[in-house]
Amino acid sequence: MKPIKINFPRIILIFLLGILSLSALAGGTALILSTLQGASILPPEYLIDSPFHTAIIPGIILFLFIGVFPTLTIYGLISEKKDQWQEFLNIYHDRHWSFAFSIYSAIILLIWLDFEVLFIGFNILQFIFILLGIFILITALYPRNFYRKNSSR
Repeated sequence: MKPIKINFPRIILIFLLGILSLSALAGGTALILSTLQGASILPPEYLIDSPFHTAIIPGIILFLFIGVFPTLTIYGLISEKKDQWQEFLNIYHDRHWSFAFSIYSAIILLIWLDFEVLFIGFNILQFIFILLGIFILITALYPRNFYRKNSSR
């Protein structure tokens, strides 16, 4: 087994995706469970202009797309395994799928935040997560992170 080389930008990318994933898993779980128990943590006035009547669907979207998806991406960044379905979704065919998925994670987060600001308004937490999405994009596109397949980093 060859030794795993992890460069500093990759460690930062894993850390940033970890922050995103943990916060989205916690937030999505809280939204889903609180709504199922009949006392949503999301004030009802936030849903007035949205297409949702309860926080269940936003909670599921938050949990899956902004929580589970970056977790899968972290797995790929650490393990470097090559799976068929991830390679199918990889837009950079000469690069490992985990870097494309890092970019997808940041784009999904930024789109989520666009809709969140549209429906419930802007607050400082959204600004922090916008910065997180931008930092994930920058780090994912950092040249030392973006190695070619079948080559040493």
